[in-house]
Amino acid sequence: MDYALSEQQSTIIPRQVNEDRELIRRFLEGDETAFTLIVNKYRRYIYGMTYRFVQNQAEADDLTQETFIKAFQNLKKFRQDASLKTWLTRIATNAAINVKKSGRIVKDSGLELMDVQPSMTAAGMQTLIQEDRQTQLKKAIAKLPPKQKQTILLKTYSDMTCQEVADIMACSIGTVKANLFNAVRNLRNLMGESK
Repeated sequence: MDYALSEQQSTIIPRQVNEDRELIRRFLEGDETAFTLIVNKYRRYIYGMTYRFVQNQAEADDLTQETFIKAFQNLKKFRQDASLKTWLTRIATNAAINVKKSGRIVKDSGLELMDVQPSMTAAGMQTLIQEDRQTQLKKAIAKLPPKQKQTILLKTYSDMTCQEVADIMACSIGTVKANLFNAVRNLRNLMGESK
C-alpha cells in the first residue's frame, strides 16, 4: 500500500537527502563532527529498528554501535544511489540477521515493564488487554520466516515504502509485497492460535 506523498512530505524528503549529502561531503573532507551529526540524527531510529529484530536492549545497543562503526569505515564507499537512512538500515538489518543466525541473543525478560501496575478500572483493563495483544503480536512476528519478519518490521514498524524495503533487502517491489501478504496471512493464523 504505497500512498502518494503530501506536498509537505515531498519537500521534507529532498531536504533530508540534501542535508545528509552535505554531512557526507563534510565528513569526506575531514570534518568528523559531521559524522557525529549523522549518528545523532539516526541513532534512535537504528536502535529502535534493531531492537525490534533482536528483542534485547544490550544487543540492540551493540548493533547500533556496530552499524555506525561500519558506516564510519565505509562512508567513502557510499554511492548515494539510495538515501543515507536506507544505507544505514541495510547495514543494521544485515548485522541483526547475522546476530540472530549466530544464536547468541537472549531475549529481554520484560520485567522492567511490570514495575508499575495499572489500576483495575475499565481503562486499566483495556490497557492490560492492549499490552497483552501487543505481546502476542511480538511473539507471532518472532515466529515468522526471516524474510517475512524483516519485510514486516521494515515496512510497518520503520514506516518505509515498498521501494525502500526492496532497496534494503535487495529484491523487487513484487517480492516485498508478496512477503507482506504472506506475513500478514501467517500473523493472522498465529494470532488465531494464541486466542
